[in-house]
Amino acid sequence: MSGDSHIPSSTINIKKAVPLVLDLDRMNYDLWCEVFETHCIGFGVDDHLQPPVQKPSTSEPKDKDLPVDQKEWNKIDSIVKSWIYSTVSHSLLQMILKRKATAHGLWVALEDLFRTNKDQKAMQLEDQLRNITMGDLSVNDYCTKIKGISYMLENLGSPVP
Repeated sequence: MSGDSHIPSSTINIKKAVPLVLDLDRMNYDLWCEVFETHCIGFGVDDHLQPPVQKPSTSEPKDKDLPVDQKEWNKIDSIVKSWIYSTVSHSLLQMILKRKATAHGLWVALEDLFRTNKDQKAMQLEDQLRNITMGDLSVNDYCTKIKGISYMLENLGSPVP
């Protein structure tokens, strides 16, 4: 990516491109991940979500001492990080925010947060699905609620048969 002439602009309205807020309570990781990754592929920066081929230096040289490729990598990585920060809930941001983190480090931290305890979460959702009642809900709201729980179960690898 570092040699591309069309660097992603930091002025992109990421909330329009990725119109989702990643949130632990919504369990919308897979949906968010797909939309976010598609956006990054479109701008040619998806390599920042992967482990770096050559890790950036852990020492902290002055920016002027960095090779041009490294400066470019840092610049683009900062843009991708800002996209991540702008599309996660405040509570998730507090969990993943770490000084000197890379976009890949944030990407992995988010995946770990959503994949941890997925069996326990699936059992809770299955229980919710079994005990759902129509009550005062309209037919549309009732079906939407069932579909939402089914979607969350599918994202956890426990699809409803």
